Amino acid sequence: MPLRILHLSDIHIFTETSDQLDLDKDIRNEIELDLDKLVKDNPIDLILIGGDIAFSGKVGEYLKAGEWITSICNRIGCKEENVLLVPGNHDACWDKICPILSNAHSYIKTIENRNKLNRKIKEIITHSSAKELFMAPFRHFFDFASRYGAVPLENFFYWQTDCMLDEKKIRITGVNSALISNKYDHKENSKLVLSEFQTTLNREKDVIHLVLCHHPIDWLLDGTDAYNDLSSRASILLFGHEHESRVKMDEAKGVLNIYAGAVTPSRNEDGWIPSYNILDLNLNNNTLEIRIAAREWDIRQKKFTSSIIESELYNIPLKEEAYVKAKDEEYSKEKDVEVINVRQEDPRRKLAFFFSQMPWFKQMSIIKNIPAISLDGINKKNADYRVTKNLFNDIFERNLQKELWNLVYKENNNLGNNPY
Repeated sequence: MPLRILHLSDIHIFTETSDQLDLDKDIRNEIELDLDKLVKDNPIDLILIGGDIAFSGKVGEYLKAGEWITSICNRIGCKEENVLLVPGNHDACWDKICPILSNAHSYIKTIENRNKLNRKIKEIITHSSAKELFMAPFRHFFDFASRYGAVPLENFFYWQTDCMLDEKKIRITGVNSALISNKYDHKENSKLVLSEFQTTLNREKDVIHLVLCHHPIDWLLDGTDAYNDLSSRASILLFGHEHESRVKMDEAKGVLNIYAGAVTPSRNEDGWIPSYNILDLNLNNNTLEIRIAAREWDIRQKKFTSSIIESELYNIPLKEEAYVKAKDEEYSKEKDVEVINVRQEDPRRKLAFFFSQMPWFKQMSIIKNIPAISLDGINKKNADYRVTKNLFNDIFERNLQKELWNLVYKENNNLGNNPY
């Protein structure tokens, strides 16, 4: 059965003006109306957002973004816990970039030798204070992203999630290309980096790789190496940042590069055209079929219409390891990568979504009612998505999910009946 994906990027939610002065509100509303028509009989399974959800990485912008994502999900029949996203440069709160961090950014942007770059990124990953410093500008983003489970793996800057497509897995890797982003970013003389720690995709039987990244390859200092890594293992690369919707098939590498354009690009730029994509993925023997419905704003009709690449079909031969079927015992092995079944409700992901979107004080109030869980040493000063995630995992390890569900349901009965 096909997998249907809504691909959005560069939403740029801005809260400095009232709703009456927010011209982009009409664009977002028109996307909802357009989706009503397009998915009436064929709902969306998964939403992938390629960064720049906010305009300046502020809490209020993410609150507003969350409301719009909820509205989108309700219209297209997609569960909110089936939203995945990565940060863009606008998701970094520049107020959190201190002089020390700014100098570190500038230094890393000069490291052209890949081995040297890898060593420097490893130093950041393995040094707790350094990692906190580099992650500080994304604090509000990750607090927001945590409700969708789109937070970095332990000791890394990326996340991975699997979705089933027939008997195979689509492994979605979300990378952070904005790690050293600041106001000096430039495509020619102040590039960004991924490093080999984010671009090494492990080959695995029955796994098809898809990568979600904000910045296109030519914005990266290590872009040549990064593209070689990603294209050698992945079948689909999704990008944002550049506000032009386009598709590039790399026949030699067997990878499809898809650029979402922008939901709401700056109205000051030339060629202002809001856009988004719907992707339909299907398997046909050892070929991945991808049909792209590219939608763009028609300035005369004041609504979204088909772009020139509407409904174009791409056939991508599976990478060698992807069409070698895994043995049953290999499926039974415990994996670190979470698997989303997009067509069946996942109680754990649903509970995580409802719990994670609650204010911190409400989360702590709920957990205080589960005596077996200790809150020693936890306070507002060290509150972030990692603390919430660890507490949530601890509850499941102790088999206390039934109690947590009941407590969360008292606060929000949209959670539904307790399956535990």
